[in-house]
Amino acid sequence: MDTPSPPPEYKFPPELAGLVNACEKNCEAGCCGIDAFVLSPLYVAAHMAAYQGHISDDDVAGTLKLVAEVETAARLMVPDRAGYICHVRDVNTYFTLPSLLAVMAEIRKSVVAAPAMVALSNELSPKKPKSEPVREFPQEPVRRMPPKLRDPFARDRPE
Repeated sequence: MDTPSPPPEYKFPPELAGLVNACEKNCEAGCCGIDAFVLSPLYVAAHMAAYQGHISDDDVAGTLKLVAEVETAARLMVPDRAGYICHVRDVNTYFTLPSLLAVMAEIRKSVVAAPAMVALSNELSPKKPKSEPVREFPQEPVRRMPPKLRDPFARDRPE
């Protein structure tokens, strides 16, 4: 009997893969596959705002464009006999078209909600006081160690 060949390997675009990997919270992909990922607006917002403290409209549009690219690519894939269209190694999952589209829909929903999550977080966070200028203190002279110190752990022995 002929063994069916596995579906082709597919890689998410690097920026989208980074976002998905940042949501690996429940377990590890190697163990639980896609169930290891929590694609909630909370984790998506934390990832997208990590370096700037906010999420711009361009960030949202760029990420949604990547999601649309994955959806378009998925629709062009031919399912195997079991209905799988691809394997995504980063999430350790074989996807059918409906399952991959469902994951992309969840990411889309979270990306759209992420700016509101960050805005609320920034609103609730206490404002940081402006830092004061650094004052310079006079330098103390460097104290030199005595030239020869006795080893406190050495047994009494003639020197």
